[in-house]
Amino acid sequence: SVAALYQEPDRRSTVSEQLREHGRVRDEVLELETLGGESFYGAVSAIRREEDGTVYFDGIVQDVTEREQAKAELRESRERHRVLFEQSPDGIVVHDAQGQILDVNQTMVEQLGYDRETLLSMHVAGVDADHSTEELHAVWERAERDDTIKIETRHRRADGSTYPAEVWVDRIQFTDGDRFLALTRNISDRKAREQ
Repeated sequence: SVAALYQEPDRRSTVSEQLREHGRVRDEVLELETLGGESFYGAVSAIRREEDGTVYFDGIVQDVTEREQAKAELRESRERHRVLFEQSPDGIVVHDAQGQILDVNQTMVEQLGYDRETLLSMHVAGVDADHSTEELHAVWERAERDDTIKIETRHRRADGSTYPAEVWVDRIQFTDGDRFLALTRNISDRKAREQ
């Protein structure tokens, strides 16, 4: 029976309900099983038709297992990267070529004392206490030619106080423009030991 091919019986009920209510289903991805018992993901498209008082369901199933596995791997990869980003002991700032902050991790939020929304409305020059906008642009231009740029600066907290920071800047090219990834480390302890 067709019902035996559905790995998730509740999903079969959902598809059947859509066919009854709307007369068609298009590209509904379901976990199915072949007649040989092998699992796969299928995109089901079907229509409901009536002929001589008898109801028929005509449909096709396209094997989309590779696509669904690739999507699952991408989700997992994104989640791993998000966890690494958020749990890094170093502050992380992502900004555009003009210096507008696009993303920050929780460590950066804690180091600077701003909330995330405020930081996302700021320019990098609002955080860097030692470099002007022009000087920062010069650093970013160097990042285009070199692999990773390392600078020492002071970061300005929300309360106006500053702390020494070591910053590594990398340029990342995307189709919609360049982004800069800055890893920042509070080096107050190191500076105190050096004195």
